[in-house]
Amino acid sequence: MNAITREHDFTIAIDDVESFKEWFVDIEKEFKIQYEFSDAGLNFILEEGITDKVLTDEDTEAIINTLFMLPYGVIQKSKAIKDLVITSSNIGTVDIIDDKIEITVSIRATQEFVIENVMRQVQMIAEQSGYSIEFSSRYPGWNYDAQSKFRERTMEVYKNLRGTDMDTVATHGGLELGIWKGKLPNLDIVSFGPIMFDIHTPDERLDIASFDRTYEFMVELLASLNNY
Repeated sequence: MNAITREHDFTIAIDDVESFKEWFVDIEKEFKIQYEFSDAGLNFILEEGITDKVLTDEDTEAIINTLFMLPYGVIQKSKAIKDLVITSSNIGTVDIIDDKIEITVSIRATQEFVIENVMRQVQMIAEQSGYSIEFSSRYPGWNYDAQSKFRERTMEVYKNLRGTDMDTVATHGGLELGIWKGKLPNLDIVSFGPIMFDIHTPDERLDIASFDRTYEFMVELLASLNNY
């Protein structure tokens, strides 16, 4: 549920199939223009079939309205770090399970107050459409600390070890560090790790050589803390 949707399969029950196909040709063109640069491989496959079960008009309208209104994408950017997203939401999965519609939404934010606001928005949308809602797997984020001494030490150790400056970046995502920060608000924390590719997809993989380098650096950093 915490990944951007890769694909979606659904069945539409209609009377006039040919008219629908003609209409969809124009819709497909519009989508491909809209997502030309962000999703160049966007593709739609239409197949005719037969189904013996359909949703009522009321249920169909409730699903469409809910999906249309749920927050999706970037909600807020940081004023401290250029172009850093600090609040976002995405629809993760939509399934019909045991005659029930289940929609999962993943919400991310650096502040509890902001998460509460987006959660309230999702709750209002769900209740308006007649859905019950449950929140789970909740974890806090943490704000950028301009005065982090531990970050300074981390960069110092890296430069001594590698002979070059360490690049520091802020990213928008969830980590276990947020849970520790939530329990220990005064904790000074940094996050670093090996190079990974295509995270949260079937193609996710790890650069083993970078893992070795990361481990070596971590040992040096921990050793330096004896004088921290």
